Amino acid sequence: MDSELKFIEGTNFDIDEYFAEKINELSSHERKSILYQIIPILNDLPEVNGWSQLIAGVVKGDNPLYFSVEFLKQVDEIPFLLDLHELDVDEYLDLYLESNTIDTYGRHKQNDDGQGTDACPEKNS
Repeated sequence: MDSELKFIEGTNFDIDEYFAEKINELSSHERKSILYQIIPILNDLPEVNGWSQLIAGVVKGDNPLYFSVEFLKQVDEIPFLLDLHELDVDEYLDLYLESNTIDTYGRHKQNDDGQGTDACPEKNS
């Protein structure tokens, strides 16, 4: 799989082509919301060598988009975003009950503007 090294706000990570293709199918607001949620917590995600992991999130709105990001985060390696999956609410709740959500890792993190990890600049425009 081709991947491209990304540098955003001092965080570096790789993106697999599957992740890139799926996120590009979403609206601009959804893409930005997902990235604004996942990027700040990349360094806080658990390290598990040799196994991909899932973390769930939600793009809030009138029609919420529940999603999961499949990623690899191994010891002494940068995070690697593998795939993006749309979830139904039951799948999201399963991951929520397992504490595998972006909110679990980002609850106490704050962006520079004082908003939580679900903040997206276009959200209020």
